Amino acid sequence: MNNITIVGMGPGDSNLLTREAYDVMNSASKLIFRTSWHQVYKEFEAMGKVVESLDDWYEEADDFDELSERIQNHIEKIAENEDVVYCVLGNPAEDDEVTLRLLNSDRTINIVSGISYVAYAMNFVSIDSKFPSKVMNVFDFSKYFYDIHSNNFITNAYDSMLLSDLVWTLEEQLGDEYEVYLFLKVGTKDEFTVNKTKLMDILNYEGYDHQTVIFIPAVPKYEKYNLGDLRELVEKLRGKDGCPWDIEQTHESVKRNLIEEAYEVIEAIENEDYANLEEELGDLLFQVVFHSQMADEEGYFGMDEVINHISRKMVYRHPHVFDEKQRDLNTDKVLEQWDKLKDSEKGIENYTERLLNVPKVLPSLLKSYKIQKKASKVGFDWDDINGPLEKLCEEIVEIKDAIENGSRDDMLEELGDVLFSVVNVSRFLNIDPEEALEKTIEKFIKRFEYIEKRSLEANMRLEDMSLDEMDKYWEESKELLN
Repeated sequence: MNNITIVGMGPGDSNLLTREAYDVMNSASKLIFRTSWHQVYKEFEAMGKVVESLDDWYEEADDFDELSERIQNHIEKIAENEDVVYCVLGNPAEDDEVTLRLLNSDRTINIVSGISYVAYAMNFVSIDSKFPSKVMNVFDFSKYFYDIHSNNFITNAYDSMLLSDLVWTLEEQLGDEYEVYLFLKVGTKDEFTVNKTKLMDILNYEGYDHQTVIFIPAVPKYEKYNLGDLRELVEKLRGKDGCPWDIEQTHESVKRNLIEEAYEVIEAIENEDYANLEEELGDLLFQVVFHSQMADEEGYFGMDEVINHISRKMVYRHPHVFDEKQRDLNTDKVLEQWDKLKDSEKGIENYTERLLNVPKVLPSLLKSYKIQKKASKVGFDWDDINGPLEKLCEEIVEIKDAIENGSRDDMLEELGDVLFSVVNVSRFLNIDPEEALEKTIEKFIKRFEYIEKRSLEANMRLEDMSLDEMDKYWEESKELLN
């Protein structure tokens, strides 16, 4: 089996090559270069070496993972017949994705180290050693894995499109005036520059290429927070020297807080108040972290398990997203599949179990809406809206009879039937009964407010007014406020 050797060319010309790298490249019959943009390529080409550049492949590629796989296959195919020397920028495992792919393959790979772009750039900036330092390829950058409390070096931001996506994400987390360091032409003698700049000004610079490195200094803790900080904060609140009130709480004692915060989120959504929505989502998230911390202390599970569980569940229930064989499902098929997968998870074997599985703690209007909807999926339903309307009229007659008979049990039962029938009507109209009732409550309060306002204008107290007088203002409110 022929050898595959990956050589790190360092960040500059051949003066920055290690002796081993130079000797391997000089003795090779053919050299494959990731790019011709590197000074070492030009030097070996001038020496008359047989060289191949993969620049065109980068221009043709739409997807970086696909490109890396293509290069890997190309190198392995050549190695079937001859030894391969693949020359990459900087240091192989740090600056080249293809190297990582080859190292994870079944092949034996020889690595000749080089000076990384980051190692070179670090000589020209003061780094606060209190924080860990991380290196990330721009293609692997993700705001979900970016740690604001680390010194981060970003490599391979070789064009303005890659850089603009990166800057937009960083500005979202750090603000557009956050100061970073931009290293251009790293390793070159005459063109290398170190630029301290604000994030919003990065795109004003020119000369981006594979020798570009961006250094993002760490944000000190308590100046800006992330999810990890929130988890640590809750642990401290519950810890030995924490808050006495927080320490005393249990799942049972704060369970209503979770419901209240969820309703406040809904209110912010309905008001289209995004500043308030941001705050209320934070309050709701705090409840999730708080319950997770208590469960962790009790030895049941922690926040990591909560995140892992919901992530696995979402992947399992979305095969049309995560499984390429099921990409062509429409919305109806997706919902049908969702129900089947959910039933399989919970071991539900029949439709009655589906009805029983609707959470008992849901508000009764919402619970009845969900139960009716599930029952309708097997055809247990009216043909059209006339059915539930007629049923509602029938139930109203029956509650009148129950009231005349004076039996509280009968009135309780028949009133429940009326409400259940109203929900059925709302379902046929595709209207959330909770939402409809909430709007009526708001309308009632506004009209009542009008009555009180008019009574004050007439120098009268509400409790001294007759019902006819209040009805008069009520009718006025209907005309003026609708």
